[in-house]
Amino acid sequence: MRKLSLIIVFLFLSLQQIFACQCEPLDSLTLAKIYHEKDYILIGHIVKGIDNDSNEFSEDTNEESFRNAYFKVDSVLKGKIHSDTMIINQMGQGSCADFYQIGDRKLIAGNQIKKFEKTSINDHFESNSAEILPSPPPLDVLLNSAGTFFYTHMPDSIVKIWKELIRKYFAIHVLGCCSFDRDSYSAKMIIMESKRRDSLK
Repeated sequence: MRKLSLIIVFLFLSLQQIFACQCEPLDSLTLAKIYHEKDYILIGHIVKGIDNDSNEFSEDTNEESFRNAYFKVDSVLKGKIHSDTMIINQMGQGSCADFYQIGDRKLIAGNQIKKFEKTSINDHFESNSAEILPSPPPLDVLLNSAGTFFYTHMPDSIVKIWKELIRKYFAIHVLGCCSFDRDSYSAKMIIMESKRRDSLK
């Protein structure tokens, strides 16, 4: 019985490792990648949560933790912002999303969401031809360089609310691997890299 229990525990831990989100180690290469690919690198804290699923949406969620949130900017390492309050959007990240609580101090890196656009593989086939037209963005690249957030399955009610939110607030799409605790080793490395780059200007 004990052996069976140990086997079950081992399998459970193995499955966790298989399906857990794994981020690239933060080194000089990944630092350069973050600075190259992300338009905004910001330090701040979580003010309140935004939570949504297929059934409900609440701008001021009472949940203990949430993936989308209002973010108060304390300092800017990269990018220009016109308001110190913005929105973090992590939709589409699944298990890679960072979970926030009110008051969390974070360093985030991401790009602005300017509009939402529905996409489908079916939209990229001609009706009377087998010719394949240019394919939609891969599902792991939800936001393109123009700031268009592509989605395939999202209730119209939620899309409508998010369109209203990005009209009112500056919204940034943040990948789970680009959201760090302010006092973490990774955040300190990014801050040091920012200072190094500033010294070269």
